[in-house]
Amino acid sequence: MGTVLVAYDDTEISRKAIQRALALLADADSLILLYVVTDGSASGTLGDMVCPEDAMSAEDAHLMINATAVEVVEHYGVQAVGLVRRGSPGPIIVQVGREVEASVIVVGVGKVEKVSCFALGSVADHVARHSDVPVLIVR
Repeated sequence: MGTVLVAYDDTEISRKAIQRALALLADADSLILLYVVTDGSASGTLGDMVCPEDAMSAEDAHLMINATAVEVVEHYGVQAVGLVRRGSPGPIIVQVGREVEASVIVVGVGKVEKVSCFALGSVADHVARHSDVPVLIVR
């Protein structure tokens, strides 16, 4: 199957995305978990996120994503690595998908619970519209 890229943000929906991805894509060669560190500002472009209170520092993101990758290896027995990038989530996910030659990109979507955290054009929507490979959207 190749490489599966999972956009991961340490939420319940992103943990569910890993489970669903591995259940559906059991023959994946490897799994890449991607966390995008944002600066918390809204630039108004599709795929940006406005939730500064949910932002994680790059250092914390590296610790979290690497620990999650170890858990995936131990629990699912598939090769997994964590990546952290800085920028706008939608475009970064698409870019990393191209860089790692992902066979599929997996993103989770949940309910927008706070108006202040409304995505200016959903990250999942941006990825689905701009990705060169199939996108699995998990709810």
